[in-house]
Amino acid sequence: MSSSNFKVVVAAKSAVPGIQQLQDITLSDSAAVMIDEVLERAEQLETIDNESDLELFREVQCSLDDVLGSLEASRRILTAPFASAVKLINSKTKTFSAALFLHSTRLKAALGAFYGEKRRAELEERKRLEDMVTAASLAAMRSDDPATREEMQQLAGQAQHAAAEAVKPNEGVTVRLGWDSELCLGGGPIVARTNPQLLRFELNKIAVNAMIKSLEDDGTEIGEYTIPGIRLTPRTSLSIRR
Repeated sequence: MSSSNFKVVVAAKSAVPGIQQLQDITLSDSAAVMIDEVLERAEQLETIDNESDLELFREVQCSLDDVLGSLEASRRILTAPFASAVKLINSKTKTFSAALFLHSTRLKAALGAFYGEKRRAELEERKRLEDMVTAASLAAMRSDDPATREEMQQLAGQAQHAAAEAVKPNEGVTVRLGWDSELCLGGGPIVARTNPQLLRFELNKIAVNAMIKSLEDDGTEIGEYTIPGIRLTPRTSLSIRR
């Protein structure tokens, strides 16, 4: 099966000279028949009960791989011109935008530091004023002197008004404060014990397989729980020889 096994349907030329809009890709009639035939044979195979079944399974599996390989080869032939164009466009765009991106990142970092410091100072001031409101209101409640109560109430009102306006909007900028996080040296076991939901564990399969091979080379019999904390299950990789 080659690229001729596909029907490439293209729309009329666009406003850009030499550029056509890909509308659809379909299988040729012969390719569609070939795929239907191999799928029909595969769907009839269920269990391996004897040597004849085994041979048939291998034969159909080879046919499936052949068709899949042909489809992939056809795909590569069809996409090669597009892939080259996309690679060139991406490369040129990256070159053209490198200096722009560098300065954009630098200026954005400087703006972030400025607005972040400003917002944190505003939040600290609002907290100070809110504490002042609480303290003045409490002092007014506890005072037996009318003049003192009035003074504390006025102070609480002024502080409350100031607290409401302490955090000022920034024209054209949205400021969100948060925290970055990273594990400290040796912090993995501590977090796993105290806050396991904060971690996402993934096995290094290459390292696991290397350890299994090393254990087998040393004469260790591999079982389900040979490696502490890891469950091993048998796996078979199959490659059919022609």
